[in-house]
Amino acid sequence: MLFSSEIFLFLFLPCCLFFYLLANSLRVKNIILIVFSSFFFIWGDLQFFFMVLIGTAFDYFLIKQVMNNPNLKLNFKRVHILSLAVCINLFLLIVFKYGNFIVEQSEPALLFLGFSNATYDKIILPLGISFVTFHRISLLVDCYRNVSQTPKSFLDTLLYIIVFPHMIAGPIVQYSEISRFFYKRAHRYRSFVVGSTLFSVGLAKKVLIADQIGVIADATFDGSILELPSHVVWMSVLAYTMQIYFDFSGYSDMAIGLARMFGIRFPKNFNHPYTATSVTDFWRRWHITLSRWMGRYLYLPIGGNRMSPSRNFLNLWLVFIVSGFWHGAAWNFLLWGCFHGLFISLDKYLKTFQIAFKIHWSVKQLTTFFVVCNSWVLFRANNVTEAFQVYERMYINVDSSFHNPIWLDFTPHQINVLILATLLSTIPWWRVGWANMLGIQLYRRTGYSLFISFVLIFICASFIFSNNTEIFLYFRF
Repeated sequence: MLFSSEIFLFLFLPCCLFFYLLANSLRVKNIILIVFSSFFFIWGDLQFFFMVLIGTAFDYFLIKQVMNNPNLKLNFKRVHILSLAVCINLFLLIVFKYGNFIVEQSEPALLFLGFSNATYDKIILPLGISFVTFHRISLLVDCYRNVSQTPKSFLDTLLYIIVFPHMIAGPIVQYSEISRFFYKRAHRYRSFVVGSTLFSVGLAKKVLIADQIGVIADATFDGSILELPSHVVWMSVLAYTMQIYFDFSGYSDMAIGLARMFGIRFPKNFNHPYTATSVTDFWRRWHITLSRWMGRYLYLPIGGNRMSPSRNFLNLWLVFIVSGFWHGAAWNFLLWGCFHGLFISLDKYLKTFQIAFKIHWSVKQLTTFFVVCNSWVLFRANNVTEAFQVYERMYINVDSSFHNPIWLDFTPHQINVLILATLLSTIPWWRVGWANMLGIQLYRRTGYSLFISFVLIFICASFIFSNNTEIFLYFRF
């Protein structure tokens, strides 16, 4: 069930809000959220829902009966139990998400061993397994470290794992960040208005921008690349750069807005990433919750920047390789992670020798944007071969011919939306005084915010009913 679908906007969400606001106690409100979140999950993947229930029950048992049992005095036992639980979660992720990839890559070895007729049934990727796994690991580790109160019941644990705004595609919310909202949260009119405004803005990003320029992005990656002129390839790369930002940030805004409507605060997931002045700065602004999760549960445990410079670079590369492979079971995702690891290392090298500080911020922003655009080729391509074909068309086998039928498929509306999206995402509007003041006034005046929300939802609804909305890009992960 998509946030941008008719059934969610005009049936699921109104019913959920009606029963939620009708409930007179926080406990009942939590149960209503669990019921509707369960239905939301079952709508997409019934079989995996029962696996999530069993896995969450197992984690809750470990937390309450073993890890936080005062009778277990020896700390190493708790460490071993935590390690076992984390390994089980990672093992399930590897089996379901990477099982097919491992078998396919092992095929030459199997043929060499004489298993030429070996067949296997491909494993179906469960809905949202990457995000569910990361949330379960966060729950286990945060409870082990005692950085947050342990869940009081299984229902509280289940609410954190399956609450529908963040369940499918994030943001990746650490348990310690929102556990307090399960037991005490305020429901204020202003907070509800802010949440509905965020939701409508995210919906507009998805429906009015990302879906409109998706056709341009698909022209290169879903067609015959070598038959396209170079300017179309460059425009497709730019279109995908905009599409993935407005699609994913739109989903994040919708998820954060939905949570605010229910009195829960999710952390910010995007902060104008295409205005970054270095690749390091980009990762402070792009998918912030993933970067923080990787930093807290992977980078710091393996040593972080407390080690020698060479070990620090190794840790950074490991984090980005894992991040790349987390996004998908394919070699192009691994190369995408290595690509960013390389430029992160280069950033640290330049910072060490203070080489980049005298360069104007606009030049650094333009350079960073150019690097990020090139990285998205690896991310979007169906395989490594296709990615290098795109690079070849961009830089080596350049064809400037404008006589190509593919150009006729791009409408003026799509091109105008692409130009608008590029301007909105790359210009640092907060440096403009009037734009910053306008945003503050809209936030303070709930009447204006509600009006904007209704207008955006009305416009988006007209697009949704006239055209089938596209699936969110991050659903594939």
